[in-house]
Amino acid sequence: MEKPAKKILLGMLVANGDCLMATVLAKQIKKDYPGCHLTWAISNLCRGVIDGNPDVDAVWEIQLNNKKEAEKEGWFRFETAALQKKERGEFDEVFFTQIYPTNVHRFDGTTRSTIYNAYPHPVTVDARPVLRLREEEISKVAEFAATHQLHTYRHVFLFECSSFSGQSFVTPDWALEVSRRLLDVRKDLFIILSTHLPMANLPPRMAVASALSLRENAELTKYCSLLLGCSSGITWIATTDWAKRLPMLQFLRRGKGFTFASVAYDHRYWGLDDQLIIETTNEDIPAAVNMVLQVLENGVPAARKEFHMQLRPRTISLLKYWFMFFRKGKWAKSFGIVKQFYRRNYRKRDNHIH
Repeated sequence: MEKPAKKILLGMLVANGDCLMATVLAKQIKKDYPGCHLTWAISNLCRGVIDGNPDVDAVWEIQLNNKKEAEKEGWFRFETAALQKKERGEFDEVFFTQIYPTNVHRFDGTTRSTIYNAYPHPVTVDARPVLRLREEEISKVAEFAATHQLHTYRHVFLFECSSFSGQSFVTPDWALEVSRRLLDVRKDLFIILSTHLPMANLPPRMAVASALSLRENAELTKYCSLLLGCSSGITWIATTDWAKRLPMLQFLRRGKGFTFASVAYDHRYWGLDDQLIIETTNEDIPAAVNMVLQVLENGVPAARKEFHMQLRPRTISLLKYWFMFFRKGKWAKSFGIVKQFYRRNYRKRDNHIH
């Protein structure tokens, strides 16, 4: 007699980028537990990230007011309810993979692998996040592209200019000034600013994509030729299996703890191609303009040799989280962080490029 299919719960309430990364875990769960029924518990704040996901059989939507609630009392209410459901037999396995508040001790220098450390099995599937759009979303983006006649321009940039986790120095004003200078030089260029903030008095050949959802930006990449990013939601939506694989220029801070957000460092570890990614911590506007122009004139490979900075997690990040648990007398968690940090950042990983 065949065993009944397992009923599995994945608990990941926030945030958008983290939930995107966790779609890889949903895919892994389907591989590790063939035929299982997977329920994803996610907040109303991030529900859109997994709409239409082929690996998710059911959604348990948790109503929350904000991210802060999701990482404190809201999480504990959910966790209690989830474990009660497991006791009643509604779930056979429960995986809680959200970092805050209960998985901080799994920190290893990067956000993605800290999330994956909370899953008890190795991640062996393609690490590209999963996203599926509806026909009406595709049509909405096509209408946006037609309104701005994007097909008439040789170059169309998608400029992500709102970061929320301290990982970048980019602001809408900074992005606007860089854009103005680029448009003064290149007449074959159109720039789309991606931000939730209203922006007025834009110059010609520029638009704001505030009317498009985060999901819809994945479709928008198909009308673009380059992404100028700050490793926030738009950047990570552009790494999904739905989006066009755009060359990226990422403007970042070196970061510590979970504000370290190098896309290239992430991609190298997880077997994804990083050769079209250029990252810099240089905040100088003329330098940013020059780098973009060099990409247009000489291509990404040549510009990468000149401008790309190799970023990696800093030891100060390790010390921060090591001490957080050490001072509380939680020795196993404290030294577990050291082990995880070393394993993630100093030991070779066998992988292949997807």
